Amino acid sequence: FPHTFLLLGQGYIGPAPVQLILFVSLALAVGIFLTRTVWGRYTYAVGYNETAARFSGIPVDKLKLALYALSGLLSGVAGVIFVARTGSARADAGLGYELDVIAAVLLGGASITGGEGTVIGTVLGVLLIALVRRSLTLLLVPTEGQVVVVGALLIASVALDQWLRQRRAMRWSETRTSNAD
Repeated sequence: FPHTFLLLGQGYIGPAPVQLILFVSLALAVGIFLTRTVWGRYTYAVGYNETAARFSGIPVDKLKLALYALSGLLSGVAGVIFVARTGSARADAGLGYELDVIAAVLLGGASITGGEGTVIGTVLGVLLIALVRRSLTLLLVPTEGQVVVVGALLIASVALDQWLRQRRAMRWSETRTSNAD
């Protein structure tokens, strides 16, 4: 690969790696999109309840198409940066990252059922997974053991989310019952 291409994944701007600058820039852009635009609010609404969003006049199909296209674009950017970082392009190079990605998003506060989550939460989830992986590597835990730990964190995150949902639902029904009396 050309040296200028490899700088995208291995270069620095001052003390900061180029890929970190790109990550922060894209995270800020997506965060602003989700929290400060109508389409961002529509995204949460569709994720929370697609039928209700459709009835409220949100162009669900148009939004989903745009979000899938944006997801594809960002995945392509991530792939280019990954190739520039590793210096090689293989079809199976990212195999196994799926678990880390899903765990990071759910640990960051996103709901597995949709409609909830923040970019900041996801970034914190990514940092937590990276910290866990790095710590386990330093403790000489084999890769298979690391996958088990990340999987356990994922299961715990989903279980906690469901428990909190049930607890909120019980509180809400108790409040409605006491208000009806």
